[in-house]
Amino acid sequence: MKLTKRLFWRSWHYWRIGYGMYLSYLLGVITTFVSVYYLFVKSIPVLLHMFPNFWIFLVVGTVIAVPPTVIIGWGHYKGFLRNAFKAEQDIGTESNPYTTRIIAPVNLPWLRLLVDIGRQLKLDTHEVESLITITEQRFELKKH
Repeated sequence: MKLTKRLFWRSWHYWRIGYGMYLSYLLGVITTFVSVYYLFVKSIPVLLHMFPNFWIFLVVGTVIAVPPTVIIGWGHYKGFLRNAFKAEQDIGTESNPYTTRIIAPVNLPWLRLLVDIGRQLKLDTHEVESLITITEQRFELKKH
């Protein structure tokens, strides 16, 4: 029963990723190109003269669309939209039970040990102490 339940949830996750990230994306791109061409371009003579064939429209549209979408994707991770990515990562980290119940509590004693060793060696431990405080606050962990 436990194996069946685990297999179900793992399959559910793989299906959501496969469908949501790959299949629906591909279908969305194809649907957009087909809809724009057959509902918009074909109804305007000047555009139909520029794009007499769907495949020409597809190639030109792809060449025009790829650079801005790559720039927007870069902006999401490293540029002008990076705060959106940071919020996404914060939410994922805070809601992940492995992070909140396993990783953070296991790492805190190691960080405290590093601070103790650093103090004995007369090293600046301010950054590590700051990480300890942030981790305790973010994951509501009490000092032991």
